[in-house]
Amino acid sequence: MTPGTGSPGAVVDVSNVCWSEHLPPLGRHFPLLRRLFLVLDAWREQYGAGAPLGLVADDSLLRSLLPEDSRRLRQLQREAGAKGAREVRFVPHADPEFLRLARERGWYVVSADQFVDLRRSEPWIEQQPERFLSWSTDVGSKAGHARVRLRPSGIQAVPAHKVSQAIEYKELKHVQRLDPKNREHVRILRSHWRCTARGCDKAMRWPDRLLDWPSVSRSGRAVCDCGALLEELGPRGVTRMFVVSDAMAADLPGGLSAGEFMRFPVSLGDAVQLGRGTLSHGINLGADELRPPLGVKRVSRTHLTVSLEDSSGNPQVYAVDLGSGNGTVLLRGGSTVERRLEPGERVAFGEKDRLVLGGTVTLRISGQRHFTGEQASLPELGGSGGGSTLLS
Repeated sequence: MTPGTGSPGAVVDVSNVCWSEHLPPLGRHFPLLRRLFLVLDAWREQYGAGAPLGLVADDSLLRSLLPEDSRRLRQLQREAGAKGAREVRFVPHADPEFLRLARERGWYVVSADQFVDLRRSEPWIEQQPERFLSWSTDVGSKAGHARVRLRPSGIQAVPAHKVSQAIEYKELKHVQRLDPKNREHVRILRSHWRCTARGCDKAMRWPDRLLDWPSVSRSGRAVCDCGALLEELGPRGVTRMFVVSDAMAADLPGGLSAGEFMRFPVSLGDAVQLGRGTLSHGINLGADELRPPLGVKRVSRTHLTVSLEDSSGNPQVYAVDLGSGNGTVLLRGGSTVERRLEPGERVAFGEKDRLVLGGTVTLRISGQRHFTGEQASLPELGGSGGGSTLLS
């Protein structure tokens, strides 16, 4: 489907456009409203003035723009409301809002963003990449002359572990205010903390150590929500998160997340047994609490063990098939070449690899790297299992 007169409209990522250094004035890292008008003009020139437009911006953009640009954008919002020809919205977080509008209306998205952190919640991004437009600037021979053209933004499939990494990064940075690229923040993320302040709700609820993330003071120190400086208890152990999904759904476009029905952590030095049935030191993939797919019936009662072990100073995941009836298949990287594990065979596998149990359940490693105390706990499955065992 190609945009044009009478065709579906487009939702414009206003903040992304205004901040783009690939729009005139090129290379300037500062939000400018003139860039938005250049993109709107390019849309009308290429696809017709009749196609409707929706503009969605982060609230924070109004505070970042020059005062005159901020006033003009507010004026644009008032004019849109009066004439009904175009809508302008300001929301705390624009990305989920304009993606929702585009999905519900069947419109295009004008943005240079690849939306990696939203691929799990919005699988249509990879299913319909043609609905995403970015821009390019052709600098003419005349001084100061530049022509903006809209073009496909080049949305491509992203491995599931990369999506997990993007989600983790955005949540830590924008929700917890912890930047995984900041050395001091990484130290905070890799340590356990305790609040000893009198009268603090968290100190009373978790007297031994906090189970969620600390806050960060302006000076970069770990503080509690109550404002007290936290006591550092020592390093957190290494943990990896495993994702279990319906193998049939995982074969569909954008389906790696659609078929997911559980996640569980394994810490360094621990092993977890996977199967279908009550397991004292493992996870019952058939537990009612998980709402598993019907195909889970092909998983053996004691099917596979996964462990996280030290390998020359580096954490390495290993898997052992426990003599399962319907077998375990290993797929390396993005390959579709299957290798069936022998009973008792121990193999190392990484984030790009997948294990398929009984031909119906897929196991992979999440790209997430930092875990709160709550996230590092195994799921509660009542009497069905959900435990780990310490490696000898």
